[in-house]
Amino acid sequence: MIRISDILKKAKEQPKHKEEKTSQEASLSKTGEGHGISELLPSGHVYPNPEFKQPAFVCKEKASEVSGEIKKEYMEKDLRQPEDISISSLLNKPASYEETEKLYQEMFSLAHTVVGESIDYAAVDVSKLVAHIEKVVEQLTLSNEKPLMLAFLKDSADTNYLFSHAVNVCIYALEIGLAQGYSRLNLIELGVFAFLHDASMAKFLFSASQKPELTNEDRKDVKKYLIAISRIFSCINGFCNLPSDMLAQDTSLLDNVERFLSLKAESFSRYAKLISVVDFYEAMTHRGIYGSRHSSLEAVQEILNNKEKFEQGIIKVLIDRIGIFPVGSLIKLSTRETAQVIRLNRGKPLRPVIKILFDTQGKKLQGEKILDLSQHPTIYIKEEEKTAEAKS
Repeated sequence: MIRISDILKKAKEQPKHKEEKTSQEASLSKTGEGHGISELLPSGHVYPNPEFKQPAFVCKEKASEVSGEIKKEYMEKDLRQPEDISISSLLNKPASYEETEKLYQEMFSLAHTVVGESIDYAAVDVSKLVAHIEKVVEQLTLSNEKPLMLAFLKDSADTNYLFSHAVNVCIYALEIGLAQGYSRLNLIELGVFAFLHDASMAKFLFSASQKPELTNEDRKDVKKYLIAISRIFSCINGFCNLPSDMLAQDTSLLDNVERFLSLKAESFSRYAKLISVVDFYEAMTHRGIYGSRHSSLEAVQEILNNKEKFEQGIIKVLIDRIGIFPVGSLIKLSTRETAQVIRLNRGKPLRPVIKILFDTQGKKLQGEKILDLSQHPTIYIKEEEKTAEAKS
């Protein structure tokens, strides 16, 4: 019997987070070179043991109860912190659940102004977007699992799918960027494009940067997006600033933008490859274009079934840092207990740290019971339960 956890041990260790660089481009090393994706997760051996079942739906009553307990638990742990503390004041300190949720909601609200049709990109508050992304980077750097948990649990109503999708893709992309050694400035730029990836302006930049020269149609788009492009890169302090006189001198405008896109072609290509994996994974595990939520295991299996469309190194990091069983997911154990994943063990995607929520009879557990499955080899995850779809 082949286990994913055993196979993953063969892969090379992911590179350590590199120190922030002062050069324009960070060295974005690929992970897991020399190992084909078929070695990582061979077809037919996705499930950890013969008893591993397809994901089952947990009853809405239990899911609702679990969701309430999650929030209550995190907020109770942070009662020592004054309620009026803002995220921006928490330097080098993990934010509370309440503060992290506030940050998520602020980003969700901001998505209303940058995602969708007929957006006035010149009016977008780019500085606010960059500031929010900096906060997420800070929290993920501090190993705060709460942003990842919210990205997994937060879902959209049918009318605003793209808004939470933008936030979730941004958070996931930043986590993978950290694992791949992106500098802080690279992370901020990646976060901006992950947040805007469904916007026509971002699609234009990714597409135009891969062309040897701009077409007449591209040149029209340059004029349409110019103010927003300039503001975005000038807001990323000291990084990829466009010439300050670009707007004043229309004669040099196109040449400047074309040169800028040429210089950014390699990094834009890397961002696009990373975002494409995260975009697909998030879309499958949340309501949207694929209908109801699929389990994360189903999403990973589908990515592997279409591995030729995605970069192998990014898939490996996705499995290691986002997880086959993400932080926040509900699982059924071989002991017949129901638990929630509260932390991942990197390099061991099937052996996370969990909190037991319900006993073998389905009754709510009294008291706290935390298990690190990497230390309990006889206990394994039997199936994944889908939570009720929460609305943002």
